[in-house]
Amino acid sequence: GDRLKNLMERLGVGEDDVIENRFVSRALEQAQAKIEGFNFDARKYVLEYDDVMNRHRTAIYELRNRILASSSSKDLIFEYFDWLVGRLVEMHTKSETGEWNTEEIAESIKTMTVSGQNLHGNFLEFSKTQDVGGLKKFITDFISEEYSKKEKELGEESMGRLEGLVLLRVIDELWVDHLEAMEYLRESVKLRAYGQRDPLAEYKVEGQRMFEELLNNVKVQVANLIFKVSFTEKPKSVEMYEGRDNLVSDKKEEKTEPVVSDKSQVGRNDPCPCGSKKKYKRCHGK
Repeated sequence: GDRLKNLMERLGVGEDDVIENRFVSRALEQAQAKIEGFNFDARKYVLEYDDVMNRHRTAIYELRNRILASSSSKDLIFEYFDWLVGRLVEMHTKSETGEWNTEEIAESIKTMTVSGQNLHGNFLEFSKTQDVGGLKKFITDFISEEYSKKEKELGEESMGRLEGLVLLRVIDELWVDHLEAMEYLRESVKLRAYGQRDPLAEYKVEGQRMFEELLNNVKVQVANLIFKVSFTEKPKSVEMYEGRDNLVSDKKEEKTEPVVSDKSQVGRNDPCPCGSKKKYKRCHGK
């Protein structure tokens, strides 16, 4: 402190004077510009990362709005059937030996449509002539027939509601998983910068692959679920359930009340035995 004071006195500079040095000023300006540049790049990167997710979000919301705006999503579901049949046939008709795995195709269609029919014999006929186009058409026609049976059982209006419920449930569940996966990807690509790879470019490429996988998973799950769900009617409520029996029951379930021999055994704040999820004092303990 004293040395600096003595030096300033020798130079004739007072304590209240401003020291201006063109080299110091230039260094400060360069540092400021560099910091502002870093901040601009950081903001630009954040916007570009967000832009990727916004494109995904827009596509999913457009799909949901299409479903919500329609009383029937049959055309969309049949687009999924066609895609799945094409992928299934291609997967099991291409091999080094040229042999078709008709058993696997037949089992997949049987499982998807919950049908008791074994189509393996029919598929063998197409295998003999290597008629891929004919095989695809046969499978699509079969799915259409099975779908018409289910639609007739439920009625067009109920089938339209079921289609919408299945689509939205699958889309929403997979979308939540996708959001978590993309957040994990955003963190993981930062490490790739150490390997001289652009993290943003990696995020865009990998993110697009993951989004296409999301859309394909929607198709697979919807196609494999639509035949397995139906409505079961209950008083004042409608539920979806999974099972092989897709018939709609005409009988209304009778509501039974619990029989409690000694009411003192049930606390007033305990759940009511009737299964209403209300406290006993607010239900059958009144």
